[in-house]
Amino acid sequence: MRPSYLFAASAAVLSIGSQAFASEIVYSTQGAVNRFNATQSGVDNRIGAETEGNGGYIYPWDYDAAQQVGVNNTANVTQNGVANQANFKQGRDNVHAFDAGILYDFGSVSEAMFNTLNLSQSGQENTALINQMGNHNWADTAQSGSLNVSTTEQWGHMDTASTSQFGVENTSFITQSDFNGVGGEKSASVFQNGNSNYAYLNQYEDYYSTISPGAQVASINQAGSGNQTTVYQTGRATLDSRIGGDNNMHTINQRLIAPFAPENAAEVSSFGDFNNVSLIQSGLGGNSADIRQDGDQNAVTLAQNRQDGFAMITQSGSNNMLNLTQNGVGNSFQISMVGSSHAISLTQY
Repeated sequence: MRPSYLFAASAAVLSIGSQAFASEIVYSTQGAVNRFNATQSGVDNRIGAETEGNGGYIYPWDYDAAQQVGVNNTANVTQNGVANQANFKQGRDNVHAFDAGILYDFGSVSEAMFNTLNLSQSGQENTALINQMGNHNWADTAQSGSLNVSTTEQWGHMDTASTSQFGVENTSFITQSDFNGVGGEKSASVFQNGNSNYAYLNQYEDYYSTISPGAQVASINQAGSGNQTTVYQTGRATLDSRIGGDNNMHTINQRLIAPFAPENAAEVSSFGDFNNVSLIQSGLGGNSADIRQDGDQNAVTLAQNRQDGFAMITQSGSNNMLNLTQNGVGNSFQISMVGSSHAISLTQY
């Protein structure tokens, strides 16, 4: 039988260590200034209960997660071994009751902010599920090994998420959303060093947001083969995406949803072979794109909607292709191609 642990604390420091056997830690606390430290070494260890049937998507009402509710909480989790899983939640709790397994009473209570989660996993087939609800929260995930998957969701503003993966077939999902119609600054960064890496990043500002004081900032850095990035940003967005390797693909959509979304900026670089960039910008004005490719068979598809868009595209290599569309007033571009067999399609209207 797998041993399990259940804790409830307020203004407390908890340190847990387990090794050499499978273990499951189920942890829950409500209050302020809680500290949780856990280290697991072995096989098939878990923080929080195992989740099934949700497709890897973390809902704010994930009852299976180990959780901290309150202000200024810190969790430090280290897992060393094979097939480790961490499912951790920080933030607003949910009032819920069950009748024969069916949820019939639901409501949200408790504000949370200034929470910090540091998660480190080394081994194979590691899974990290992180959910933070509130403002001024920080999540940092590091995975080394094979087949690692990291999923981070943050609901609030002034939140920061960082993911680093070293290994083979690493996958990172980061979603940052606002709530209650309040937008604001968000920051996310992904670093992947290995093969077949995939980074998905969605910084979402609701259409009904009334406060948008700062930009949504994203940074992606991939080194390896078969890398792919998918980025969605709304509001006032800034992106720096860099890929070094083979078969790289950038898919980026900086779109207008929130009413206060004056401008977007994207800087995209690819160094390798078979690079492909697809970028759409649709802010109210002042959008800028700086795309650089150094390799073979590079391709760029760029669409800038609205006015005062600026595009600077530099391609160095062979068989380059550019498809640029600008829709609005006062748009401009600068193009540099060095190599052979170029193809250019330009449309302004």
